[in-house]
Amino acid sequence: VLWRDYERQIAQGKRKTLAPQTLQKLISGIKAYSDDQRKQWVEEFLHKSLEENDNLNIPLPLFEEIILVNLNHGFDKGESHYARWIGQTYDLIIRATKHNPEIKKSPDIDNLYPMNFFEIAYKQNPEDKIAQIFLIREYTTNLDFAIHEVPIGLLADIDWFRDTLIKLQRLLSSPGLSEKYKNKINLWVFHINAWQDYLARRNGYKHYVDYLEKNANGFNWRFYGGLNRI
Repeated sequence: VLWRDYERQIAQGKRKTLAPQTLQKLISGIKAYSDDQRKQWVEEFLHKSLEENDNLNIPLPLFEEIILVNLNHGFDKGESHYARWIGQTYDLIIRATKHNPEIKKSPDIDNLYPMNFFEIAYKQNPEDKIAQIFLIREYTTNLDFAIHEVPIGLLADIDWFRDTLIKLQRLLSSPGLSEKYKNKINLWVFHINAWQDYLARRNGYKHYVDYLEKNANGFNWRFYGGLNRI
């Protein structure tokens, strides 16, 4: 009830008047719960916020004082969904720990990125379609970034590029997904092979674009989705 009141007050423009008071009442009430009740509340809240609505409008005090502690506990125990929830709230975790450096967080937060948490989540539960979607998004974004400077060159290690593409193709085995990304996959595969060949024979060319113009055999190697459009 208090959360709905808070949302209504925010919608009514009472962000600096009534809403903070309501939020603090909510936080105090949840702190009074037993550990199991608090865990249940957090799981239901994150399910609604991150799965049903994909809504990251989580107030920082609520996240700092209630949600993050439970995220850490659930992740450390390897409980289902927690790795994905950390990946989804990663930016908020960083913001919260900068705002309050004394906040305890999982040690992995400093060593891993959202993609790594989605990988953990998907490994824990291959039926987690939301983790799969986020992983596909992370992999395709990273692969696109690696070729966004073409024709200057690739911004990636070839082994990393190939490994990421293999992992992506495993995720795309579902009906319809392979076809959806077919053209992108062809482009990435082309540049993996072309860049590796170019590096081995670069003395015979002025630059990568020279290599491409002489060896593409009609393949459209240009990348149109990056920062520098060709």
